[in-house]
Amino acid sequence: MIDMDAADIDELLSSDRMECIVNRTLMRRQKWEIGDTVVLKCYYESAESEFNKKELVPMSGTIEVKIVGTMVDIRGKNGYPIQLLLPYDGVLRMYESVAAK
Repeated sequence: MIDMDAADIDELLSSDRMECIVNRTLMRRQKWEIGDTVVLKCYYESAESEFNKKELVPMSGTIEVKIVGTMVDIRGKNGYPIQLLLPYDGVLRMYESVAAK
């Protein structure tokens, strides 16, 4: 499902690096390549969201992440496509940096 060595996937996902694995369809649509650094606008899902209704709230600022791998098109439990995989500790660092702006 992910085009990277298993050890590299484990290392990335257990790190706080500002790197990501991107859905192949999104890569083609945006004309991104592995090694590109992309700017992302940060959002969070509102705690007020009703069941099966996703309400995204924008956060101020943006972050930059480097694309280090690709993945097949898959959908989450809610049916939404998964566009990016980011390391958990990297996501925490991302939200802390955006919240500080």
